[in-house]
Amino acid sequence: MNKVMKKSVKVILFYFLITQFLCFSENIEEFNKKIVALYSENKIPEALTLGDEKLISLKQREDVAGKLDASSLMVILSVIYRKEGNFKKVEELLTDAMNIREKSIGLTDNLLNKILYNLASLYKAQKRFSDSEVIYDKTLKSTEEIYGARNSDVANVARSYSEVKISLEKYEEALALLNKAKEIIIKENSENHYKTAEVLIDLGLLFEKLKKYNEAEENFLKSIAICEKVGGDKCDISIPLKRLALIYKESGEYSKSESFYKRVLAIREKGFGENDLEVADILHELGVVCSKQKKADAITYLNKSKGIYEKLFGENHANIALVLSDIEDYYDSIDNKEEAEVSRKKSEAILLKTNK
Repeated sequence: MNKVMKKSVKVILFYFLITQFLCFSENIEEFNKKIVALYSENKIPEALTLGDEKLISLKQREDVAGKLDASSLMVILSVIYRKEGNFKKVEELLTDAMNIREKSIGLTDNLLNKILYNLASLYKAQKRFSDSEVIYDKTLKSTEEIYGARNSDVANVARSYSEVKISLEKYEEALALLNKAKEIIIKENSENHYKTAEVLIDLGLLFEKLKKYNEAEENFLKSIAICEKVGGDKCDISIPLKRLALIYKESGEYSKSESFYKRVLAIREKGFGENDLEVADILHELGVVCSKQKKADAITYLNKSKGIYEKLFGENHANIALVLSDIEDYYDSIDNKEEAEVSRKKSEAILLKTNK
């Protein structure tokens, strides 16, 4: 065979392989759409049966295209199995898909990036924080390689990754990730963007956990100022308000605590109604800080709290006993021993019943 013929054969073979690869890709794309359509029609058994059968056939192929097709189907099936609550199967599918695409393409693959994020999130939800940490580390590297080190997707991954670091008590590493996210978000958006408020809340919560209350206060106050500018539909202002109310309460700044609890109460009542459990909790806290200031409003808030607890749990619940104990403390503080005694006896009677 002369050189020209050999070259022609190589060209023909090359185009044949490319055509086959595109054919496989097109076929699997159409097949995946079929699985998604079945799932969207709530035909879960049919979708899983058809998908699992196809996956078995794809796994028998030794070519790279076949393996990549299998990995894309694995991702589709993992979503369905996750909705069905079969997390063992989800882990198996995502792990296999991750290994295939990492070996075949590497961390710059977009689908691999999504697989890594989903697997890291799965481990985090299962409280398998060490496993999650390993995968999040790959996710962050992959995201930086694909989008660049200063991209908003990197910030999102860094924030999620920081939660795992906190759970592992690696607080300095968590702080570094949150500061990285904050820097990116401010550069991508602005200092007064709702995403900036979100990461400031994350930082505030971390500093609060570390008992660095001045730093926590600073970040919470900044986040509140941003939330007030951008509006409540994009920013959950109740979180920093509630955390600051607690910080001020614990530090004995009861007047400040009261004002923040009142703001949280108004937001919660508007969103969930007056008989919500968290409304009862906030009323309880508000009653306590008013009691510390010997304000008569304390009784109003504590009794409202007690009333909601009674509606939710009945008359013999530990929460009601706690409220009655705080009512007793208020009456003691203003030297009303008779009312204090009444509340004490009611509280003790409930505790005797609940501890049986």
